[in-house]
Parts: sequence; C-alpha cells; structure tokens
Amino acid sequence: MHDHHERAIQKLAKAYEPIQDVLAVVVGGSVAKGWATPGSDVDFMAVMEADAFARCLAEDGLMVHRTDLTDYEGGYAEGKFVDLPFLRMVAERGSEPARSAFLGAIVLFDRTGEVHRLVERILVYPEAGVEERIRRFHSQLMIWHWYIREAARRDDATLMSRAVAEFSLFAMRLILAHNRRLYPYHKWALRAVEECPDKPEGMTQALTRLNRQPSPEEANAVSDQLHAWLPLEVDYRQHCRHFLEDSEWNWIMHPAPIGDW
Repeated sequence: MHDHHERAIQKLAKAYEPIQDVLAVVVGGSVAKGWATPGSDVDFMAVMEADAFARCLAEDGLMVHRTDLTDYEGGYAEGKFVDLPFLRMVAERGSEPARSAFLGAIVLFDRTGEVHRLVERILVYPEAGVEERIRRFHSQLMIWHWYIREAARRDDATLMSRAVAEFSLFAMRLILAHNRRLYPYHKWALRAVEECPDKPEGMTQALTRLNRQPSPEEANAVSDQLHAWLPLEVDYRQHCRHFLEDSEWNWIMHPAPIGDW
C-alpha cells in the first residue's frame, strides 16, 4: 500500500470513530485489494446505526465524497453508507460483484462485533449452482459470438461493440467461475482473470486484442483457446434456450436490467 493511502486510512478512522451513529468503517476498493495506483481513491463503507441510516436514505445521502482526508494530488475518499441488515443480506444472497466489494477488506473499527464475521461470510465463494452458471455463461458466450459475426456481416459498428463487450465478459466469467473467483464487476474483471491460476495461456492478451480490433477472427481465436482449455459441449439448441431465458425473457422471473426498461 502506498504511504499516502495509509495516511488517508488513518485519517478516515479518526474522522468516523468518534461518531456514535457510525458502527463500523470498512475500507475496500483497489486500495484494499492491492490493485491501487498512486492516484487511486480510497473507497470505504460506513455501517450506520438504524435511525441514522434511515435519515441518510430519506435525504439521498447514501454516498460521500471527501477530499479532506487525503494529502496527494487528485486524491479523495469516497464512501457509501449502509446498515447491518445490508451486510447480512450480502452475506446471505449477495451477487458476486456485491461480494467482491469486500475482497481484501480492512475493518478499521467495529462496535458491533459482527462486521468481521459478516465480511468472512461474504467472501465465501457461492459454490452452490456453479456448474449451472458455467453452462449459462457458455451459452451467453456462444450467442454473443454469433452476434459478432452478424455485426461484421452487416457492418454494424454499434452491434459489434456491444457483442464484443458481452462476449469478452462471459469469457472472463467462465474463467473466474472455473477458478472459483468472485467476479469484481467490469472495472477489475481483466485484472481478476490475470490472477487466476488456471486459464488459457495468453487469454488476457487475446481479449485485449479483440476489444482493440474487433473482428470475427479475433473472437474465433478467443473461443478456440477457451474450448481447448475447457472442453464444454457446444449445443446451439441449449445455448439459444439459455439466452432466451437469461437475456430476452429475464423480466419474467426478475426485474429487467435498466438497459432493457
């Protein structure tokens, strides 16, 4: 950890520990994960007492941006206010990105005696259903691979951009799931894949080439590497059904993602 990040964390603890409504402070983000650059911000969660959290919620005050806790150029601390039920919910049924927010988490103080235990539970990889998730991720990969070819045939740059992004995402999700590593959302996905011990050789470089020079040929190279490494069954009938259920008809069982509103 950089010295200036360490100083910021110390100031963060001093700023919030005297506030009785703050039950705990947890540092996360790139600083906690060991992925920070010198200019990275300091991400944290402040666990609030129930009434104080309700006030934050009512006043749209769930986030705070502070430059007074850092002493380096462009530095700032960015925090989210949560409560204990939120942490319990993440531990019980949080998504992988929600769980990954706690990778390497540093608990600065904890008046409840529960936050440390909740963080440990949150970071347990959700093993139940992983083989089915791998099959579903594979189906997404195969259908978006088809969309890449379709985008090239139509000379549709917008479709190509979306298809390459989704194809790359599910290639990474396959590798992470196989390694039982939490998916840390888009910003850190490639970095997480780089740290996986079991993956196709040169995969991160192949994905970078595909995104810089989108084409069916580059997508074919990624797909071939993946299938040589993890010989999953290619069954377009099943892939289409999964894509229908998980992408086109996902609104039936779950709220549709905002992009589909």
